[in-house]
Amino acid sequence: MIHDVQPKLDVIYSSTVNPLSFHVGRQEVEQDRPKTPDAYVINLAKLVRAKKDVMVLNPLPRKDELPTEMDVNSAARYFVQDHSGVAVGIALLAMLLGKAP
Repeated sequence: MIHDVQPKLDVIYSSTVNPLSFHVGRQEVEQDRPKTPDAYVINLAKLVRAKKDVMVLNPLPRKDELPTEMDVNSAARYFVQDHSGVAVGIALLAMLLGKAP
């Protein structure tokens, strides 16, 4: 799996496994949500074989697929990704509404 190709990767994109199936109305029922399989969890131990400049991305919000221990690692770029996504969304909305220069 990822162990075999990890030394070649520039980006590791992590996402919640099928989040929509765990919602009842708008409220998530945490006890009904199965644990993310270990093969899909990105943690510090899995980054040992990664390139020094690898980027870890995640669309947020995260669950157990991306432990908070990753937040301090230089590979963690998901907060930058989230911030940039807001700016891009605003720009696209402005273009659609004819308010962009």
